[in-house]
Amino acid sequence: MAVSRWVGVVLCTIQTLVAPSQALVPSLPAWRTSIPARISRLHVDSEPLALPPSTRSGAPQCALTVRSPRQEEAERMGIREWPGMCVSRGTAQRGEYEEKCAAGALRYVLEGEGVVSTEDGDEVEVGPNSLIEVIDESILVWTVAENFNEMIILTPEYKGPSLAIVAALLATVSFALVALTGM
Repeated sequence: MAVSRWVGVVLCTIQTLVAPSQALVPSLPAWRTSIPARISRLHVDSEPLALPPSTRSGAPQCALTVRSPRQEEAERMGIREWPGMCVSRGTAQRGEYEEKCAAGALRYVLEGEGVVSTEDGDEVEVGPNSLIEVIDESILVWTVAENFNEMIILTPEYKGPSLAIVAALLATVSFALVALTGM
């Protein structure tokens, strides 16, 4: 008897989620089939947000957009393979890093929390799984939050020395080591 009642409850739950107008289990109480109707009658009292004129006219309010990508999107974009940079409290700028970004540039916060601000004064709080897109070319200033020592930021653009210079330096060191050992 308990199993059949449990099956009835499961079927009723499926009914309210999938097709509330079709009764799968007519012997169950009527309130179970009226849940979607009750939800549709909910009313939330709230004041509409007062938007600044620039937002109402369609102009972007901030030079940055910040969002949290879903796992599938992050995998498709290859975010975890992007090279990273570390903004640390141990730097000379005391936890700040400044960089010039072109329009459309992407940044992803892997670890840590802080604030990214633009030269126009826009500030956005960021943390793990924050994907930042630069709308207009801008200088970004990354600041690590007080309760963190560092922030790891990934970027699809390579932000280090020229790869040709690194390769030439590595080849020179390798040849020098071979010459010194006499092989």
